[in-house]
Amino acid sequence: MVKFDRQEVKRMLREGNVTVFVIGEIGGKFFIGENFVRVVQ
Repeated sequence: MVKFDRQEVKRMLREGNVTVFVIGEIGGKFFIGENFVRVVQ
């Protein structure tokens, strides 16, 4: 599970259907993920 600061994410996303991408590294292993979400303001 990945957690984000709600206010930071809210500033970056537009209302409607969006694709959220996550790329990072934990313990020397890289990962990538994506999810389609509907943003309602």
